[in-house]
Amino acid sequence: MRSLVPAAVTAATAALGLLIGVSPAFAATVLAPGTFSVGTGVPGASYYSIHVLAGSNTPHDLVVSNPTGASETLAIRTELGLTATYSGDTYVPSHSGAAGWLAGLPSSVKLGPHAKVTIPFQVDVPSHTKAADYLAGVAAQSTPGSLPDGVKTTGKPAATATVVRQVVLGVAVYVGTPAISSLKIQSVTAAASYSELVIREHNAGLTFLHPIGTVSVGSRSWTLRSSTVLPGGTAYLVVHIPRLAPAPHVASVDLIYRHGTKHVSWSGVLVESGPQHSGPIPASTGPQLVHVFPSSPFPWIVVVAAGVASAGLGALAGVGIVRYRRGSGRTSSS
Repeated sequence: MRSLVPAAVTAATAALGLLIGVSPAFAATVLAPGTFSVGTGVPGASYYSIHVLAGSNTPHDLVVSNPTGASETLAIRTELGLTATYSGDTYVPSHSGAAGWLAGLPSSVKLGPHAKVTIPFQVDVPSHTKAADYLAGVAAQSTPGSLPDGVKTTGKPAATATVVRQVVLGVAVYVGTPAISSLKIQSVTAAASYSELVIREHNAGLTFLHPIGTVSVGSRSWTLRSSTVLPGGTAYLVVHIPRLAPAPHVASVDLIYRHGTKHVSWSGVLVESGPQHSGPIPASTGPQLVHVFPSSPFPWIVVVAAGVASAGLGALAGVGIVRYRRGSGRTSSS
């Protein structure tokens, strides 16, 4: 059975910390829980897991609740799932790809005090769709304007921040039985004066992958554990190690995936690579959802605001959210 593994909740704290204190040019939007909840309507299901054939149309429910004594208006939109920079799922507003299969959702819904509303929608998979795993999302966002409890301002201009409340539910659509499941290790390099190893993995197949394995330098080994890598996606696994001498080292990587049924390896000379540069953060005209950390009943979500251009992305790279370098080596897979 194929599954989509959500990112760890504990990573949310680190991601939030990286966004605190950034330059005024970088307008960060921190999405906080507190005034509404959104669910699939299926007990115990934190996201939609839909197994269908191409050309099918299946009904589903989006359940929205307002536990407060005040009315709440929510904006509803579809999102496209992508691979996050360091593996895991990430979302951007979209009506294309799998996001375009979500039909019948309203653009907004108004909730009265203590109200609960069930919104029906359909997942309409086109008949020409290739057998593969796909990821979309349904986002619900409240009207912004007030800071949640515990957030205070000093009146001193340090950074521009907008706090809103938003929840995104993943919609994993498994179409047919994909014929190809393939993982490539594209490069393994040293970074940060030989105190980090950076492994670049690429999903060359048609299924969600969650590789695990080891990276070795000489007689020492370290564990690798990747969150979801979507079909066609690339992610970077960073391992902090005791600093190595600044010289070439023989390294190897071994990863297993597909529940241990498949294996890929890499071996070569480990060298320190050149200047770091931004990773594969997708371009978008709307907000970019960089990390999603599900936690019942409200997930924390960190968003990069649209329009930050080079100044904003530079701030991200500077605090270490994005880092990858080029390397060389050889790979083998089975």
